[in-house]
Amino acid sequence: GLLLACVAFLPAPFLSLGDAPIFFILAIATGLTMGADLILPPAMQADVIEADARAGGGDRAGLYFALWGMATKASLALAVGLAFPLLDLAGFVPGTTGSPGGWALAALYGGAPLVFKLSAWRLLRGYGLDETALARLSPALGVSSCPADGSTPPQSSFSLAPLPCSQDAAR
Repeated sequence: GLLLACVAFLPAPFLSLGDAPIFFILAIATGLTMGADLILPPAMQADVIEADARAGGGDRAGLYFALWGMATKASLALAVGLAFPLLDLAGFVPGTTGSPGGWALAALYGGAPLVFKLSAWRLLRGYGLDETALARLSPALGVSSCPADGSTPPQSSFSLAPLPCSQDAAR
């Protein structure tokens, strides 16, 4: 998905004012790849949370989601905090055509996402957390959480009430 988005968006920095139909096609093509950007990170995060719990880290899902939310907000703030000053330094004047900093806007809008997506792709190439890797950390999913005596398992203060163990197998 990342590579397809990069290929589809590659012409974006080179578009000019009259290239709206081409931009429309680029928007559709990159929009079709957005599923990977929206679905895979939370799925990967769930795997990391499960691996951490299986490796003895305990129940830290809230911590992971909080850190993910903070990183998302920080990246948006950083993008604005860097892009606007860079555009100003390049001499970009909003609302004008042919301003001297127009190339900077094209580079930031069309080039920066390519650099970041290719960097992310490179990092993710080594992602090896799959079902086999998780199984090596502890027993497979679906193992009953009922104590040997058949009693109801203890409940944390933040979880829903567990099913009685007689119903655990039906889950």
